[in-house]
Amino acid sequence: MGRVSSSQPCVYRSFPARIVLYRATLLVGSLVLGGVVSASVGRPGLAAYGVVALVALLWTMGHACRNCAYHGRRCDLGVSLVAARLFPRRGTPRAFPPQARAALKLLAAMLALPLALGVGALASGAPRASLPWLLIYAAALGAVIATTAISCPHCAMRNLCPLSLCRPGR
Repeated sequence: MGRVSSSQPCVYRSFPARIVLYRATLLVGSLVLGGVVSASVGRPGLAAYGVVALVALLWTMGHACRNCAYHGRRCDLGVSLVAARLFPRRGTPRAFPPQARAALKLLAAMLALPLALGVGALASGAPRASLPWLLIYAAALGAVIATTAISCPHCAMRNLCPLSLCRPGR
């Protein structure tokens, strides 16, 4: 797609594969790093993170992704392609904002849990606690957030998304 005007970036019908590739790699890397950090408190920490991550991701795909304009197309993370396979029934974009707000809370809890577990492990002197892994995880989260801001101007949902940095009036 071309530009609408010189001040407005193009909105992707499907995000380019190169964007999906680096964003999905960041997401999967962050999830794996979250597991590494969560394991610093032992198997219960890893199990708790695994359950929270599974619930958050599946709920998001089944509710928010189903109502997204990218359902069945390439969103910037590529998650919509997986969501369309798991939850093929398409929803409506009008239902997206409340579902996305709930999903953001679940995803924030999922991403914060390893930070809390890692800090707790360091504070308690757990033998597997690792400040370098915690810092690497925090940096990966920062990269996911920063690249989300880069994708927002090109997203078809930017006017409805509660996370969007590109809505009018913001």
